Formats: sequence, structure tokens, C-alpha cells
Amino acid sequence: MKYYVIDFSHPVDFLSAGKSKLEEDWMHYERTANHFILYMVTSGAFHLKVDDVPYSFFPGDVFLMSPFSHHIGFKAAAVTFYWIHFFIKDVEIIEAENFTDVCVQDKSGEKLLFPSQFRPLHMENFIILVNQLIHHFCDEGRSYFNNYLATSILLELQLQTKHASLQLQSSHKNRRFEEMSAGQFELRMFDEKKAAIGKNKGLDLMVYSNVTGKEREVRTLSGGESFMAALSMALGMADEIQENSAAIHLDMMFIDEGFGSLDEHAREQAVRVLKEMAGGSKLIGIISHVTELKQEMEDQLLITKDEEGSHVRWQLS
Repeated sequence: MKYYVIDFSHPVDFLSAGKSKLEEDWMHYERTANHFILYMVTSGAFHLKVDDVPYSFFPGDVFLMSPFSHHIGFKAAAVTFYWIHFFIKDVEIIEAENFTDVCVQDKSGEKLLFPSQFRPLHMENFIILVNQLIHHFCDEGRSYFNNYLATSILLELQLQTKHASLQLQSSHKNRRFEEMSAGQFELRMFDEKKAAIGKNKGLDLMVYSNVTGKEREVRTLSGGESFMAALSMALGMADEIQENSAAIHLDMMFIDEGFGSLDEHAREQAVRVLKEMAGGSKLIGIISHVTELKQEMEDQLLITKDEEGSHVRWQLS
């Protein structure tokens, strides 16, 4: 699948938008556009051949077509869809199997990743924004306000893509969390309809207890449980990056404190997981004052302080 890395330091240049409701004998005409086209299918079937590759889109599907793509219909069908035409500068096109295979290197925070095909979690959000765009375009024509609306639609697409990606990544985090909690807990995404509402902020995560069979809010976890959840997320994200981004190698990780909040059993579980990671190709550094934890670490960098100042020495196994 194609993915687009779009630089939002340049404005989106909106061209036109509309809604098409077509009969059973309709088939898309042949064309090659010099700009992006975003299609959103709401009913029927949309059969389109893009650069000689056939695609069939159905209600709920979104398709973002890159500039200079040759496309033509290959099968007649009744279909209703929305469409938006726009220009964007400095777009990088990447081929990948899925969203998590792509890593965007950007310190500015202005580059965002978009899939060429997507089935959004909430199509109604797109329809509301697109209808506003169409109405304003019919009344005012092209304008800066329409550029902002088009940008909002793209950001909504990217937000829902990221939310879906977090669901895909949850298996890595849960594998670590289950190991540390002895199979007691797993992380789950919050119900999409309630996500980011009221007190539901951030990643919209809930904790499911395999003991009680019920979900609970993350903030109800104890200090030790919260530490294990946070560590599991960090390790799960490292697993995800290492697995899906061949060019990136996370060979070293430092963990600063948190072990003091764990009971003996939880601490042993967390240390076991970290030792397994260190047994591979990773270097795991733990910064801690917990005496029991120090006894389990074979190689230590000891820092002591006296009247002459601080001193550092290695204690190796």
C-alpha cells in the first residue's frame, strides 16, 4: 500500500469538492490528475483501476489518490461518494505493508503520515466536515477558509489512522504487561464512542482484569501496577519499532526508578522480562536505589558520595 508523508508547514491548496450519486451503468472516465483526490464511498460499489491495478471500494472506504496517477473505471455499478481535489507541496510516497511499517523521521512535528486506503472508525465525522466544505465552496468558491476545512479533514483521517494503529500495537504491550503481572492484566483501547470525552484523555486506554473479567480505568491502578503498565508500554513500543522499522535499532534502554513501588513478586517479574531482553542484543540500564534490585544485577556502575565528592566505579560479574 502507498503511504504519504505530508509536510504541513505548507498550506493545503483546496481546489474543489462535491458529492456524486450515480446510476448502475456508471463507470469512472479515464483521467490523470496533477493533484490529490480524496474519495469517500457512502453507498454502492466504486470499481477503479489505478495505474493498471484494480480496486473495489465499498461503503465506509476512503481512498487518497496521489498526483499523476492514471485511473479509469473497469466495472459499472451504482455508487454514491464524496470527492475532494487539492494540492499539497513536498509529499513523500512510501510503499509499505501496513501503518506500523512506516517510521517518519521529523523533529518539527509538521510531517504526518497518511495511508492511500483506509476504513475510518467514524465515517460520520468525515461526512460532517466534507458537507461543510461543499456548502462553503458552493457559496464562496475557493478560499483560505476552504483550505482550513480541507486540512481538518486530512487531520481527522490521520487521527483515526493513528487510533487504529494503537489497536494494532496493543498486542506487543499486552505481551509485556501479561508477563509482568503474571497474566492478571491487559491493556485495551477505550470505547471509540467515549474516547477523549470528559476524563478520557491521552491514549484512551483501559485495563482489563483477567481475574475479575472487568475493565477498570488506568488511574485506579496501584503505584506498582501503574509502573508495570508504563514499562510495558515503553517495551511494547520498542518491540513495535524494532520489528517494523528495519533501519532503526534500539540497542540500549535506560529505566529510571519506579521499582521501589513494586512488591517482591512484581519486581521479580519485571526483572525477568528485562533480563530476557538483555539476553538478546539489547543493553538494559536500570537506575535505582532499591537494595533488593541491586542484588539481582550482575554488572553495576556504582556511584558513591563522600566529603571529597562523587565517585564512580564498575562492579562486574
